[in-house]
Amino acid sequence: MMRICLLLLALLLACGCQAAKEEPQMANPKDITVAAIFYQWFGYEHDAERGWPSKGGLGTFHWNDVVNNEFVTGFVANSPEIGYYASDDEATIAWQLQKMQEAGIDTIIVSWWGWGDANMDGNITGYIEARSQDALIRLLNYIKLNGLSFKVALMVEPWPDIVHGSPQQPGTARNLSAVRKQMVLDYVWDNIYSVYPGLTVHWDGKPLLATVGELYFDLNEDAPDDRFTLRSFRFKAEDIDPGNAWNWIITEPLPYFQAVDNTVILSPRYDEWFLAAAHPKWWEAGAWGRTEPLRRDPYLTENLYDFQWRQVYDRREETDLIILWAWNSWMEQLYIEPDNEQGAAPAGDMLLRKTAWYARRLMSGAPFELMEPDWVSVQDFRSVLTPIAPAQLNLESDAEVDQLLHRIIQQAQSHVATYLNRTFGDISIPDAVREVTLRVASSIYNYMIATKSGNLVRFGEVGVDVLSNTVFTDAMRRDLRPFRKAPTIGVWSP
Repeated sequence: MMRICLLLLALLLACGCQAAKEEPQMANPKDITVAAIFYQWFGYEHDAERGWPSKGGLGTFHWNDVVNNEFVTGFVANSPEIGYYASDDEATIAWQLQKMQEAGIDTIIVSWWGWGDANMDGNITGYIEARSQDALIRLLNYIKLNGLSFKVALMVEPWPDIVHGSPQQPGTARNLSAVRKQMVLDYVWDNIYSVYPGLTVHWDGKPLLATVGELYFDLNEDAPDDRFTLRSFRFKAEDIDPGNAWNWIITEPLPYFQAVDNTVILSPRYDEWFLAAAHPKWWEAGAWGRTEPLRRDPYLTENLYDFQWRQVYDRREETDLIILWAWNSWMEQLYIEPDNEQGAAPAGDMLLRKTAWYARRLMSGAPFELMEPDWVSVQDFRSVLTPIAPAQLNLESDAEVDQLLHRIIQQAQSHVATYLNRTFGDISIPDAVREVTLRVASSIYNYMIATKSGNLVRFGEVGVDVLSNTVFTDAMRRDLRPFRKAPTIGVWSP
């Protein structure tokens, strides 16, 4: 049921209304580490006899591949800008590091699945894990040989043949023995951290090693090791141990969580819908603790990422480390890495540019300011509207009105981009697309005023039909049709 009180606009403007009442002040510059969770399991070919060779392309590992004619390891609805890459390809690594630099990311937390000894019995049987380990070494060597300033830490994931807490095999053992945990710690130290001492992330004076703790195992539980600072990622606030745990933000009801150690974890969006389509039995069985896929701003229309960054600005002095989850978790639409502007609710390089905008301004001491929309300016939007007095909207200043208009523009832009199956660069936006985007924004605004609704029409909640019939007309679609790209979503068929 539509909320019918314009006072609720304050909820929509939570990221800026209070700041608008007084002139924003510069804060003291501060160095803050910006890290990204990074996955290197993509693009290996199904061929155990040849050790799962690197290939890339749709149908290789985690790019909609199918195992035993039925099991999809990861369903992706979008493609990276450079295509379905292989993680151990040096050109791919170079491109990813360049894009991370553009985003202002200086630290990489690598999702690490061991070295291929799946049973920890001395035999390499986990070929994907072995290939991912090779990709990690290539990443470290590239950073070292090219004199790049990145720091790297590992996030230890579950061993597939020992630690089964994954949805495929619910109820099986989740904990490694203390002896095997020590084997993990020794391997990391002897083969990675001590070999690349200048590249390791230090936290509390020692190299940082993280684990995915709640679902799998906590290395610190019964195998403490003074060589490391050990931290465990947890998925629920009630499982947080103030001594050594961090929290994944996205499973919480609020889009922000202040973790221990002056650390925050931000996620641009999160969408399990495509995984649910590929693995319906996971949710039917409640294997992940829920019976339907979790969705957080799936169409990038709710400004979740901007709101999270605003919370960090409000807590600038108590924030030392920002962890972005994730750089390239494509299965959950959880990526900052640029896509090819096609597929489901594409982002292009928008999330990369938002990351750079907010991170660099944060560290400079600048006050929070929304990144300007690409296609239509607030000034252009105001020019087509009846003059607006803040009191008409129960707002207190023109700055608050501008913030509302900015949010409406971003909604309109996201809706148009979804229809077109593409986004645009800063210069290449056709005038016709700008003009239709402005018409959609005006239509959303007028609909909101006419219905006295403080709740912006949201693509994911109101529904495509309601939104289309109300603010996105056949005439608008007709004018956009010449710029539309065909969807490129596909599932690999064996």
